[in-house]
Amino acid sequence: MISQANIKWISELSGVTIEEISGALSKEEEVSLDLRLSGRVITQKEESDLKTTLTDAGIEIGFKKVAKEAGVALSEGEKDAKIIADKLKTTITTSLEDKYKNQKPGEKEVELEKKLQSEQTKYEKLFQTHEGILGQIDEKDKLYTGLQKEIKTKERNNSILKAFPEKMKMDRNDALLIFVNSFSFEENEGVTIIKRGNELQTDDLGKPENLGNIVKSFVEEKQWVKGAGMGGGDRGGGDSSKAGKSPDEAYRILTEKGVDHGSPEGIKQYIELTAKSA
Repeated sequence: MISQANIKWISELSGVTIEEISGALSKEEEVSLDLRLSGRVITQKEESDLKTTLTDAGIEIGFKKVAKEAGVALSEGEKDAKIIADKLKTTITTSLEDKYKNQKPGEKEVELEKKLQSEQTKYEKLFQTHEGILGQIDEKDKLYTGLQKEIKTKERNNSILKAFPEKMKMDRNDALLIFVNSFSFEENEGVTIIKRGNELQTDDLGKPENLGNIVKSFVEEKQWVKGAGMGGGDRGGGDSSKAGKSPDEAYRILTEKGVDHGSPEGIKQYIELTAKSA
């Protein structure tokens, strides 16, 4: 006896109802049923090939849909995944390049650019002002330095004038001119270094000599004090007839002779010309 499950399976394959099959099986005589297959019978290989064909067809349709949505044109036979992927990349890259290459700045970007330019202008003006102030400071520093030197020179000259003895035959201003042209003066850590030529003027202990002492020695050397004996013999055989000239006359004589007033020879002749006989 056939099971109900088999009868149902035969019914599905043949298209004959379960009742007809069950009725025929219950009869003893032979019964002819109109059995026929619904569909077709295929082998396992045919089934596998069919699945592959359907899958490939579905993939190709999917590729074409994606390409269409992306605006990618496919030529005949271009259904390979790599070809479509490359075309998609190229299309996307070209689209982005066109977008950003011709992109116009928005309102925020324009406003930011204006602010940056404004700040740049402010910075340049500030820098120019700063440069101008530095120039003024440098100029004032130079003026201040020059003024300091001038003050130092005046203070030194006053100290020299005060160091000259009261009973000095030589005109004090002329003597000052001769003295400062005979020595050089340098400041080193608040100490005045005095040189005569290349020789440093020092005391008995080898320390820089005091300006007053140097002035005193120089006056004695030049015999500018009254009664110190400034005759012709003291001047090394100088012509006393040329002595006793006024400073203006002495300058005129030296000028006519072409002698530099500030040179050692000029100073020597100036002293001789302006010296007064005892």
